[in-house]
Amino acid sequence: QWCGYGPPTYSPPKRKRTGLEIGYLYGTAAAWGVGTGIWLDFEAEVDNPGIAIIMPAIFGALAPLGVFIADYVMDDMPRGLPASIATGIWLGAGLGMGIWAVQNTTSSSSNEWGFKEFGRAEFVGSTAGGALGALAGALLEPSPKTSMFTLSGATWATLIGGAFGGAASEGDWSRSNHYVMVGGLVGYGVGVLGTAIPSLAWVPSWSQIGAMWAGFGIGVAATTPIYLVYLAVPRSPLLAAAR
Repeated sequence: QWCGYGPPTYSPPKRKRTGLEIGYLYGTAAAWGVGTGIWLDFEAEVDNPGIAIIMPAIFGALAPLGVFIADYVMDDMPRGLPASIATGIWLGAGLGMGIWAVQNTTSSSSNEWGFKEFGRAEFVGSTAGGALGALAGALLEPSPKTSMFTLSGATWATLIGGAFGGAASEGDWSRSNHYVMVGGLVGYGVGVLGTAIPSLAWVPSWSQIGAMWAGFGIGVAATTPIYLVYLAVPRSPLLAAAR
C-alpha cells in the first residue's frame, strides 16, 4: 500500500534494444576488431601468415565479447544506444578513410601515407566515432532510425561529392583522383550535418529511409551512363551537366 503524501508517480519502463539492433553492434564490433588486428599486424611487420591471423582473430572475438558483457550488465541496452555506437564507428571509419584518401592523393610519392597510416586513421576515427556515438546515445537517446538516416546521408553525400569532384577535374585519373577524394570528403561532412541536425527535431520512418535509398538508386542508375560517357572527354561538359 502506498503511504506517501502526494499522488504516486509513474515512470514508464524504458524501451530496450531489439535483437536486430544489438546484432548491428555485434557485427560492427567484430569488423572493428578484425580491422584493428590487421592494422597491428602491419605495424608489427608480421610476415608469417600463421602468426598474422592471431591478432585479427583475438580482437575480432574480444570486441563482440565486450558488447555482450556491456549488454548483460545493463540488462539489455536501452533502445537506440547500440545503433548509435555502431553508426558512430562506421562514421568515424569513413572520416578516417576520407582524410587518408585526400592526403594520399594530394601528396608527393615520398610524403603520401601508406597502409600503416591508413590503419591508424581507421583505428583513431572508428574508436573516436564509437565513443562519440556512445555519448550521443546516452545523452540524446536517438532512435535507431535516426542513426541509420545519418549513416545513409553520409553515404549519399560522399558519392555525390566525389562525382562533383570528378566533374570539376581535368585530365586522366592520375591527375583528377584528388578532386574526387576532396569532393567526397566535403560531401561526407555535408551529408552528416545535413541529416544529423534535422534529426534533432524529426525522425524518419523506415519506409521513408527506404524510399530515399530507392530514389538515390534510381537517380544513380539513370545518370551513370551519361556520366561515364563524359568521363572520356574533357570535363567541362560534365561539370556543366553536374551543375
